[in-house]
Amino acid sequence: MQHLSTLVDIMRHPANAATPVRGALRYLAWNVARRLIDTRFVTELPGGARILYSNRENYATLIYCNGLFDFETMLFVLHYLAGDDLFMDVGANIGMYTIIASAAAGARSIAIEPVPATFADLAGNIRLNGIEDRVEARNVGVGDRPGMVRFTADKGGMNHILPVNGSGGIELPVVTIDSLLAGRDCAVMKLDIEGYELPALRGASATLANPSMRALIVEMNDSGLRYGIPDSEVHAFVLDFGFRPCRYDPATRTLTEVAGLSRHGLNALYVRDPSAGARLAEGRRVTVAGRRY
Repeated sequence: MQHLSTLVDIMRHPANAATPVRGALRYLAWNVARRLIDTRFVTELPGGARILYSNRENYATLIYCNGLFDFETMLFVLHYLAGDDLFMDVGANIGMYTIIASAAAGARSIAIEPVPATFADLAGNIRLNGIEDRVEARNVGVGDRPGMVRFTADKGGMNHILPVNGSGGIELPVVTIDSLLAGRDCAVMKLDIEGYELPALRGASATLANPSMRALIVEMNDSGLRYGIPDSEVHAFVLDFGFRPCRYDPATRTLTEVAGLSRHGLNALYVRDPSAGARLAEGRRVTVAGRRY
């Protein structure tokens, strides 16, 4: 059933919606090939960006079949960011959002990835795109206070901080987002840290209160329940800083405020910039699957 659900999602994805049969065949061929060979792929992204990844990773199917798998929020980043903006990618993994922000949109980025092996892949993708001068990559985790915590290290894009009573994993340092920024103005932040978003946001209170912080993209998939944190607590915390939940339609460049928690796939988008609509309308155009956005 999981394969069928994934296949349907791929066929409906905007990258494949015009040619769903082609998307389905691509998915089937990919699954046959990955059972036969262990290799690495480079996928071209909008704006001349590229991403290198292993076909064994749990996110690889979506990159190969869809490209911009978080379609709405990734295009929000592409349309919204400008060259003088600072983007913070918390839980960068191998760097999809960082590459989009800095290689395609031309913004500066801080990319945070704690697991050493994954951080090496992130650094490789930064070099692949020649954006070392625009990206500050940090091999640490984030939380509400500095210290050492244990992380899983064998779950690819789903690596996470182990609960207090958890065992195994590797011990790695965590710091606060406020200390990483050290007073610098951040325009947009994306957080995808497998349920630890609320402690990370608590360690970013000064950053969130800074008027320069205009939009947040936060993963919301109930993974915080492993720490006893429902998505509703994260949502309420963000609202307290004046952000509002929105949906973004990249085809029309329309940003619409919504009531309550609203997800773009697994992500929730929050905006605090009253001029965001005009800025999005004037943002760069990119071609995805033969269509201009």
